[in-house]
Amino acid sequence: MKNRRAQEEGKAVGVLLLIIALFVVLYMLFIPPEERADLLGEDTSDLTTTNVPSTSSETEILADAPGIVSPNLNFGTTHNIPSVNLYVKTEPKITPLASSLIIKKALFSSTSPQLSFPFDLSADSEKVILKLDTHQGEGTLEIDINDNTIFTEEITTKSSRIIEIPRTFLKKNNRLTFTASGPGLAFWKTNQYVIKDIVLKEEFSLVNSKEMRTITLKQKEYETLKDANLEYILYCNKEPKKGVTLMQLLINNKNVLSRQLPCISKKETIEIPLSLLQTQTNTVTLAIDDGDFSFHDIKLITESAEQGQPDYTFTINKETFDKIVKGIKKVELDFFLEDTSQKKTARIHINDGSVLMKTTSNRFTVDISAYIEQGTNFIQILPSNTFSITGFKILLK
Repeated sequence: MKNRRAQEEGKAVGVLLLIIALFVVLYMLFIPPEERADLLGEDTSDLTTTNVPSTSSETEILADAPGIVSPNLNFGTTHNIPSVNLYVKTEPKITPLASSLIIKKALFSSTSPQLSFPFDLSADSEKVILKLDTHQGEGTLEIDINDNTIFTEEITTKSSRIIEIPRTFLKKNNRLTFTASGPGLAFWKTNQYVIKDIVLKEEFSLVNSKEMRTITLKQKEYETLKDANLEYILYCNKEPKKGVTLMQLLINNKNVLSRQLPCISKKETIEIPLSLLQTQTNTVTLAIDDGDFSFHDIKLITESAEQGQPDYTFTINKETFDKIVKGIKKVELDFFLEDTSQKKTARIHINDGSVLMKTTSNRFTVDISAYIEQGTNFIQILPSNTFSITGFKILLK
């Protein structure tokens, strides 16, 4: 009896140990990797959290690749200008009225369907059009809007019709009436029309034919100017109606360029007469007569007689500046340098402040939020030795 009891107790203990072992294994499987490594005495240096998605966002304010910089090299000042989108085009608004109508006229009976639609009398629509397809027709088809006839014609073949509706015929609420003429002497016949896909099309004019941008020239830069060029990348989004449009470029409201512009996409450089520029605020105006064009990567690059180092400008609007002041956003300067062990030393001026770069690394990053101003900001790189900057960015984070 004692033997049997001992065997049963032994089995119970074994089952209990098995359950405990199972729980230990499950615990080890589901705890975080770092804690499991600590328990097992493993190295945690290779454990990362790369699977955790980043919630940070950043905006590129300025980017360039100065290349080799040296105390003895001459560079131009680059004034970055926001992109410009110019267009003179029409945009349609389509309103389906009916998918199918049957119009009949016999000696003693007729079917003259009506369609109603609202119209915004204050809308700046250039043209209002009724479009329909006739699939069967006998006699003369007449279409009236608000008791004014806009179409009367005999159609014998399957065809499409585009009918312009005079704006003077339109009201806030409109009624279209479709009728067919009677059979005349052939009184036993029925004239019938089958009309499909009846739609109302309004054409609106979208016009943004001229835009102005501003840049600032510092007093010293202006006084020592010896060259100025405007660069941009031009994209044609929609061809002008006549194939070309008049394009104008003005500096401080004075004409620099006036030419016929075809639908092309390319990079252009325009020489700017120095006599048109002035100290402090300058305006750059682009204008077209027709089509749809975009101007991107616009830069005014100036060269001064006493200029020696790369110089850039960028703009911070009020909303962004307020976020920087409150600490919601920050501005970082990120340099990508040649991958050598050589020392790279430069003083970087941001408006009235400056930071010192002194590194042998191929990367240099610094927070410049404290030096940022609302409006136009200036940055200049003054190298102490010769080295290569493969690229740099100013980022809003």
